[in-house]
Amino acid sequence: MSIIWITWEDHRRSRELSNSLGADYLFIKSSSNRFVKYIVSSVLTVLNIIKCKPSVVICQNPSIILSGLVVFLRNILSYRVVIDRHSNFKIEELSSKRIKWRIFHCISNYSLKNADLTIVTNDSAREYISDIAGRVFVLPDLVPEIECNVNNLKSRIDFGENTPIVVFVTTFDDDEPILEMINAAKCLSDCKIFFTGNYRKKIKNDQIDRLKLDNVEFTGFIPVLEYESLLCRSDVMVVLTTKDLILNCGAYEAISLVKPVVLSDTKTLREYFGSSGVLYTKTDAASIEESIRYAISNSENLKNQLQKLKDLLNVDWSLKRKELLSILEGFERL
Repeated sequence: MSIIWITWEDHRRSRELSNSLGADYLFIKSSSNRFVKYIVSSVLTVLNIIKCKPSVVICQNPSIILSGLVVFLRNILSYRVVIDRHSNFKIEELSSKRIKWRIFHCISNYSLKNADLTIVTNDSAREYISDIAGRVFVLPDLVPEIECNVNNLKSRIDFGENTPIVVFVTTFDDDEPILEMINAAKCLSDCKIFFTGNYRKKIKNDQIDRLKLDNVEFTGFIPVLEYESLLCRSDVMVVLTTKDLILNCGAYEAISLVKPVVLSDTKTLREYFGSSGVLYTKTDAASIEESIRYAISNSENLKNQLQKLKDLLNVDWSLKRKELLSILEGFERL
């Protein structure tokens, strides 16, 4: 069976899942502006499919344009389509009259209806698209293997001495309660706080300087090995969203490292991670601070619970992977 995995965004989930399924991973990268990027990436996608002649094409969504294109070409180039649909549903824009969002949902529904299989990360997402999509399969992220090597960290990072280290795993996207997280961090003056991700989207330089006085540091985007080493040095990880239907990558990273983790109190997160070892919080500053302090005070007990959770998630994922492989092999026989 010939499988290729096409993505326009290099993502840990896509890399690890494509490898586990034996698919050739094709990251089509374009540095052009958005409009030109779509044209260039679309042309490269078509050329790669023609060159590889796959029996199955798996693509990541986002991008919605990529998934629509791959579905459109399915019958022309004779392959089966699987879309890994992350959390890119834009539920909050369903009633919007803006042409941008009308086009988005038109392409979204088209790809859901016409893909041979849509993969989502959780049962809530499956329920949400069940009336639209054809066949849906639930496959959460694989708990990643992260090797801790603090030597990968740059010397500029100052951790202090005997100070609890709290890492807010952020991308500074609109679904993250950034202001509330920063206000919580300012109250944790006895801790060393790090925010990952492109803070320049939301935070001005003069604010950065003031926050450094409160023991808060913004790393910006850093190389993967350095990022992972930062997580290894943490005592608590915080990964928050204001949306449901999302399973955060940072949550899997925390479980991989068996680090006490604070997550948003959403139905999707509770249903998947359960109540053993994971702390859930409301997204106001006071609740976030309280959860972090609890995690620091109860670290060892939480770690013991997280190790058991990690083992259970790995077993469950392996069983789901086998089921998905069986489905893909069935596509080959049709």
